Order: sequence, then structure tokens, then C-alpha cells
Amino acid sequence: MTGRRAYRIVGEERIDGTWRHVFIDNGGTYHLTDLVVYADGVIQCGLEALTLDELREKLESGWITVAPSDGARGWAHSLASWRFAEARTWFSGEDLLAEVANEIERLAGRPTAARQCHEAVDRVRREPTEANRAALRAAYLAVPSHERVHLGDMDVKDWPYRVLATAVGEPLIDDDEPVTAEDHHDALQYFAEQERRAAQARERAHADGPETPGDQTVELDMRMMRWPEPPSRHVLRAEYPAPVEYAGRRYPTVEHAYWALAVRDPATHDAVLAAASPYEARQIAVKASLRDGWAVGREAVMAALHRAKFRQHPQLLAALLATGDGRIVYRGAGSAFFGARNRMGRLLEQVRAEFAAERAGLPVMS
Repeated sequence: MTGRRAYRIVGEERIDGTWRHVFIDNGGTYHLTDLVVYADGVIQCGLEALTLDELREKLESGWITVAPSDGARGWAHSLASWRFAEARTWFSGEDLLAEVANEIERLAGRPTAARQCHEAVDRVRREPTEANRAALRAAYLAVPSHERVHLGDMDVKDWPYRVLATAVGEPLIDDDEPVTAEDHHDALQYFAEQERRAAQARERAHADGPETPGDQTVELDMRMMRWPEPPSRHVLRAEYPAPVEYAGRRYPTVEHAYWALAVRDPATHDAVLAAASPYEARQIAVKASLRDGWAVGREAVMAALHRAKFRQHPQLLAALLATGDGRIVYRGAGSAFFGARNRMGRLLEQVRAEFAAERAGLPVMS
């Protein structure tokens, strides 16, 4: 399921998810549908929202299945229908349930069964006791059976995990061959080599610095009441009352400037500039004709206005730089373009990076 992205919005919160195909048995006709799994544990199948326990019940009853019967009719909405002949499946309902439970843990940022298996291997490598070996065996068996083959690389697959989880002389998991001391040695050598390669990969990946932000995410929601003073993060918003000098004119806010510069008619420009609030400025502008080329160049204009704002107001620049390298999430941009895919937040991150580079004396072209 990993790599197939989904999400739903609860209030203003985005709940990430993933999905896979399953079948619903509707009176002997197997309907192909999506099973969507979310980080908060909600599982959507067709029109039903299920818990993990309810999914188990649906699997046990056969209403949700991964194993359609031979001769039964299959159906995919608005796509095709067919009859199953020699139907084969790669895993069982129990495997599906384990996969879903595992995905909930991954999406929620908690250790997956595979992660716990890797950690159990590390414990066996440090202390090869029978207790640690038994813990590794339990962790290995907790990985959904159809996913175990992906624990290792394409050549060895899950063999080293099965070997270290088995005492010398005992039969290998899913095999009758007894494990030898040489097998243990080879498995330990494999994990040592994997650790060495992972360290090299990390060095290459982080050659220019950390892969992910080290500072906390900054959320800039809309303000309906009195504006806070710096260093509040909300002073970064385009509507914050910080006058901006740009192209020979003085605008009450970045928002005023953006909409005034967007309109074609000079008289409308002046009306936007004189508007009592950013909201009123926008309402005047949206009824007017836009300048030629505005759609192509508007992002550059907005970036230039933010640069002007922060250069002209050192206190506000300090508030921007204080966010470090944290992600900036900007809610309610007042423009569908800047609201889509957090474009305004990413623009502020870019402007922040430019000022930070300038302060550090890095060679950035102006």
C-alpha cells in the first residue's frame, strides 16, 4: 500500500492515508473497490467507515475479501465485468488485516512491524541471547507474510532475518533445513554490510545539510481580531498592517499592494490602495480587469512585495528568520492560486532562505 497516497480533511486538519484494491461480495458478484486506510485508524471501504475490529468482522464474514471464488462474476464500476477462472491470490484475509494495521502505524508515525523487526535484529547483533532471538522471531512473524520478502534486498530477501531468528541446529522458518553456525556468520556479515552501505548513503544524502527541517512547522492562520506584535508569527501574513514602499508607491499592506498592482485601470488601482482593509481591497480588485500577463507574473510580484516588506521592517524580518528552517503552512491566502498546495507558505520559505543566505554571506544573485 505504501506509495499510494490518499487523504481526507477533518475540520482544517489533513489526515493522510493510503489505499489498495479489495473485493466486496455483493450476492455472489465480486465488486472491485478501494480500501482506504488513514493515520487516525479510520478505514474506508465503499460507503462504509470501519475500525480495525470491524474490518476483521467484514473479512471473517466474507463481505470484504481478497479471494474471489472460481466461476463467480467480477465487476468494476463503469469499467468491466468478467468471470473468475483459476483465481489466485497472493495473501490471505489475515495478511490483509495485518497490512492495514501496519499501515495505520506507519501513517501515524509509529514504528511499523518491519521497523520493529530491524530493531530486533540490532539487539541480536549486540547480544545474541536466546531471549533476543525469540523476540526477533516474534517480530519477524508479526510482519505481514507477503511483505517479509521485502525486508532484505533483491538477492537475499528475508533469509538473513529468518536465520538470525533461529537457533543453530533448529529448522529455518518456512524451511526444513537446519540453521548452521556458518549461516549465522553469513547473516551477521550481511547486516554489517547493509549498515555500512546505509551510512554511506546517509553521508551522500546529507552532503549539503539535513534532509528535513530541524525547526518546528509554523502555521499562519487568518486573524479576525487585533493583530499581535512581533515576534508573533502572524506578522508574516500578507494582510499584516506593515506599510510597503514598492514601485514608487506606498501601500498599507502587502495584500493591498498585490491587488492594486493586479488591476489594469489606474483609478481602480488607487481605489484598492485606499481601501480600508485588505479584504475590501481584494473585493474591489476581483471585480476589475487584470493587467496583461498577470497570471504568469503574479508569483514574482508577490515574492518581490514580501522582500520589500521584510527589508523595510527589520522587526518583521527577525520574526521571519526566527522560524529557522521550519515548514510554513499558510491558511486562507485570499487567492485560490496562492492557497493551492500551500504556495504562499512555500513562497515565504523561499524569501526567508534568500535573507538567511544574504546574512550568511552566501553568493546569491540579487
